[in-house]
Amino acid sequence: MYGMGNGADKLFDKLAKIGKTPAAVFASDGFVRGQSFRGYRVQSLAEIEATYPDFVILVSFATRLSKVMEQIFSLAKRHPLYLPDMPVVGKTYFTREFMEAHACELAAVYERLADNLSRRIFSAVLSYKLTADVFYLKEAYSTANEENFCFADRTVRTAIDGGAYSGDTAREMLESFPEIVRIIAVEPDPKTFIRLQKFAADHKNVHPIQAALWNEVGDAEFSSGGNRNSSLVGASYEHREIITPLVSVDMLAGEKIDYIKYDVEGAEREALLGSRETILRDRPALGISLYHRSEDLFALPLLLDSIRSDYTFYLRRRNCLPAWEIMLYAV
Repeated sequence: MYGMGNGADKLFDKLAKIGKTPAAVFASDGFVRGQSFRGYRVQSLAEIEATYPDFVILVSFATRLSKVMEQIFSLAKRHPLYLPDMPVVGKTYFTREFMEAHACELAAVYERLADNLSRRIFSAVLSYKLTADVFYLKEAYSTANEENFCFADRTVRTAIDGGAYSGDTAREMLESFPEIVRIIAVEPDPKTFIRLQKFAADHKNVHPIQAALWNEVGDAEFSSGGNRNSSLVGASYEHREIITPLVSVDMLAGEKIDYIKYDVEGAEREALLGSRETILRDRPALGISLYHRSEDLFALPLLLDSIRSDYTFYLRRRNCLPAWEIMLYAV
């Protein structure tokens, strides 16, 4: 096992269900400090290679760092290496049986994709999910220009940023949409919301709201981690539970909305349902995360299609491991 943390915990538990136990745990050289994980002494790769003449590596962490990704690709050329696809949210795994059961839905989404890049990313993600082979993802990502292409000739003045985190996506909106005058930035995690407020203090057209996007107004238990894995209870692996307000896009949209982003850690379905009236009225451009749950890749595009069927679908993905950061841009 390569790596520690929540991902490794989930992978340990998944292996236990099929009667498998890792032989050893190792980490990158800079992270080996004599610590233990799940009863294993964390070793270096050199120690593993000296001890085991033949072994298979399971990678248990995610990364957006190009240097770390290149290390993983390099390691995969030296040893059999897999990065198992595990849902960020929920317990449904993307197995061959799962894919066959939803073949019609997957085919329907593939046929709706508007360009070759979208179809290439879609196919590569499916191949990766079935094989855990990282090389399917090596070129399966898009550039900033390829993301911006989805919004060509589109004017965005008002936006709702669902899952605003500390303001990073609001900053991207400000850079991508020069005409923007108002961003309603919705973030439920209290620690992250403090950082979002600081960002908004320097950007007067960003209006922060501490809440979670949902399909109705109310309150719910929320798993707070102070990071991107914070989510409504039942979504994350192990976090501290708090009570957070629930709001819907339809409640927030007191004016015409030009763009809505949904990156809400597994609550995208409910957030979309809570946007129905706004989508029907304003036909805003949408950016929807498709990677938190195994079914998101087909269920969310088809849900949007059921609300209104005149959107054009583009699939984009930022460079990372595993197959995260998948966005459906609907315009």
